[in-house]
Amino acid sequence: MITQTEKQEAIGAIAQANDGIVTPDAVVEAAKNPKHILHECFDWDDTSAAFKYRLDTARHLIASIEVLVEYEDRTVTAISYVHDVRQGRRGQGYVGVNSLVKRREDAQQTLLVEIERITASVSRARSIALGLALETYFEAILTNALTAKMRIKAKQVKKVA
Repeated sequence: MITQTEKQEAIGAIAQANDGIVTPDAVVEAAKNPKHILHECFDWDDTSAAFKYRLDTARHLIASIEVLVEYEDRTVTAISYVHDVRQGRRGQGYVGVNSLVKRREDAQQTLLVEIERITASVSRARSIALGLALETYFEAILTNALTAKMRIKAKQVKKVA
């Protein structure tokens, strides 16, 4: 198994060889060499890799389905399918958002997973912004997301009690 440091050094070397820019094409090209450290990170069996690619395409298709939702005095676009939390973090399976209305605990857990995603993305953006002295713009977003998380968890506790 390749370490984080080894990956970083290998990707850095590819970027350096390409005027500081790294592209997926350049990484694959370098990794084609069986002696390259990144070689083991790829599935080189075309049948297996094609199947994995088709699964990824299917995930994108499922995630692209949207519905119009009437909310108070406006209509908004919403996603139709989300990861089914009953499958666990690594499990495969999606469930219609509308079916979560009748499954309150699953709905709350689904929202918590989405909030984790939000906080991870905002934290990543904040770490980039730190280098640009713009990190303060992200504090309010993180605070709001964490507040939402606490409120959802509080509702779960009340329901159980």
